[in-house]
Amino acid sequence: MAITNIHDWDLLLLIILFGYQCGIQANTKYSPFMVLINCTPRLTIDNSFNGLCDVFDEQENLEVIAKQMIIKMWLIASVHKALLENVEHA
Repeated sequence: MAITNIHDWDLLLLIILFGYQCGIQANTKYSPFMVLINCTPRLTIDNSFNGLCDVFDEQENLEVIAKQMIIKMWLIASVHKALLENVEHA
């Protein structure tokens, strides 16, 4: 998106904010997006790959989701622990 008029700077704020939130910070060694959500951001191109996963029956799907949630909770706890250590070190 090219802005040719200097008075249209506000049209770029969402793009700039997204870039900042995805950038790895020097003190924490993580991006703000990773700290808050514990995953990398999805770009528009990522959405085109959604249909490539296998379809499970409902019971198996629930079990997979439960296991993924437990892993995600553990990852969030480990990211926050590492984040605090990085901030203390900085």
